[in-house]
Amino acid sequence: MANKASLLTIALFLVFSTTSTAIDITKILDQYPDTYGSFNGLLTATKLSEEINKRQTVTILALDNDSIDTLSGRPIEEVTKMLSNHVILDYFDEAKLKELKAKQSTTVTTLYQTTGDAQNSQGFLNISVMGSGEVMFGSAVKNSPLNSKLLGSVMNKPYTVSVLHVSEPIIALGSENGPLAATPPPKNDSNAPAKRAPAKSAPTTPPLKKPPAESGSSMNTVGSKIGVAVVMGLVMNLMGF
Repeated sequence: MANKASLLTIALFLVFSTTSTAIDITKILDQYPDTYGSFNGLLTATKLSEEINKRQTVTILALDNDSIDTLSGRPIEEVTKMLSNHVILDYFDEAKLKELKAKQSTTVTTLYQTTGDAQNSQGFLNISVMGSGEVMFGSAVKNSPLNSKLLGSVMNKPYTVSVLHVSEPIIALGSENGPLAATPPPKNDSNAPAKRAPAKSAPTTPPLKKPPAESGSSMNTVGSKIGVAVVMGLVMNLMGF
């Protein structure tokens, strides 16, 4: 009986301990609808909330309703990739971040790294404490900026879940979840000489047709008439007219 009671106690302890450490990110963010309602909605729409809730330890870099507007209009697949980089697979609260060495970057793994789609360090973040004491986050992709600033802590449950407020979405250069580059307009050099249209060849005027030469018969007819007139003149002179 004592052994059975001990086993029951251990089982109940495991059940309650598992329940107490379970993460429900939707329920956590539901407490702040005016600030993180849009972010919470996107975590649900992208099903990232389900992946987060499976984790034992996680840090969420939450975007407020104003900052999340910059993602509006983008394909849901792209938003999923971007927001999965806002899920760090480790525990960081403000106190732990402040303990990081100033002017040195700490590289951490994000949920995007677990998808198998990440390339060229796209699934990692750099965390840096600046000389001013500000904590900045950025993609670990080469030449990517530290563009997202820590604004404060939303909530934390030590060593299980921490939700931090950051200023803007984290951008990874050279990937499809980076800023969309506009196509440059064609160059318009006003000083360049205008291209001339190829000159059309002038229509060829057909050669003028020469009037047909008078035939020999026509000349003979004229000659005959002149001869007749001369003869008649001679006859009239002889007859005394």
